[in-house]
Amino acid sequence: MQIEVMNQYMFENIEGLIQEGKLREKKIILFGLNTSSFAAKDYLETRGLGVYAYIDNDARKREEVNSFLDNILPHQISKKDYRQLKERIAYAFTPEELLNSFDSDVVILIASKYYRQMCCQLQKMGYQEGQHIFKTMDFYGMEEIFGNLATQECGVEMTAKEVKMCQMDILRYVKKVCQENNLRYYLCAGTLLGAVRHRGYIPWDDDIDIAMPYPDYRKLLDLIYKEDRRYQVWSPYYDKEKCFCLFSRIFDQDTVMKVWEYPFLITGGVSIDVFPIFGLPDKAGDVMPYYSKVRRLQEQFISTYIEYAEETEEVIYKRISLQEELLSLLEKYSFDKSAQAFSITKYKEREILPAAIYDSSIEMEFEGEAFAVAEGYDIYLKALYGNYMELPPEEQRTTDHNFKAFWKNAADSTATFLSA
Repeated sequence: MQIEVMNQYMFENIEGLIQEGKLREKKIILFGLNTSSFAAKDYLETRGLGVYAYIDNDARKREEVNSFLDNILPHQISKKDYRQLKERIAYAFTPEELLNSFDSDVVILIASKYYRQMCCQLQKMGYQEGQHIFKTMDFYGMEEIFGNLATQECGVEMTAKEVKMCQMDILRYVKKVCQENNLRYYLCAGTLLGAVRHRGYIPWDDDIDIAMPYPDYRKLLDLIYKEDRRYQVWSPYYDKEKCFCLFSRIFDQDTVMKVWEYPFLITGGVSIDVFPIFGLPDKAGDVMPYYSKVRRLQEQFISTYIEYAEETEEVIYKRISLQEELLSLLEKYSFDKSAQAFSITKYKEREILPAAIYDSSIEMEFEGEAFAVAEGYDIYLKALYGNYMELPPEEQRTTDHNFKAFWKNAADSTATFLSA
């Protein structure tokens, strides 16, 4: 697996807007409380431009940003620094709260996979694309940004069906290794939702996620990592300098996949994601301080990829030190002795759940075959998705992922899948 940081493309687009005078004397609003918006804010400030506010449709994200100052204790920061911080902070609103009364002096910058939906929402309030609304990064224009994604090591491009068949082969392989070694695993996230609601992939989804208690997770990774065969592991435990995530991927070495996950272009193989489930402190009052520390370290770790223009030895040392501190912290509480457990995913605090939901597993159909799910899957799905059996609005039925996949050579394109 290889990763490249692609923030520079967004910064170049913002610089173009600055040079064209599009942002001059405007109220700059960033749509989306995400890594790209935070990086955009930092870049704008280096160019002497302030951000007026954030807008986001997610109430949890807005609350997280808006409560930031309230969570700073008096002894943690001086009155002067607090005042300066308050002057610089951008608060978060819903688009309707901030923009329903049309304001021609507004410019809204968007770097999100959901650009088209966001743009439509703003257009209904009278804002025009190219005048008030600007896309600072095209998450689905990979070939525009990076050129032809096929390389000398790539053969035929894989179809969407072939990618899923390849993912299913990896899932079968993981299931086999887990059964042979008495390891616990569970379908999770969108894969679990797909099993419950659709008996397979969610129709607009294109990946597979599983979760494992931390001890079983480490054993699985070690077993696969030591084997010299088709499948291999990408994990922070073996790829310290080039693994930005805190979960692992098991990938097919006969394939090449280029994945655009802001701010990274990842080159690896067709894969499935494996998330460790960690334990939490026994005392209820200790859970959120511990979890907050984990999240803070994670943000500092990710920032080492985003904030620095050059990969110096100092930056790499800082990154690995933060990564090691974070991984050590995550191992602090035993999963099997904890009343609560969690995974580090995009669902954040929603993943903090009773460990008892994983006490046993049942088998559930996924793409015509049986795989393990946590017996407490209903509690899990309600925490992550609410009324999970209800389909989302049609405009939200899109994938979060953007990738191109290839066989490593033409001969592989005629390979026989285990599912065939």
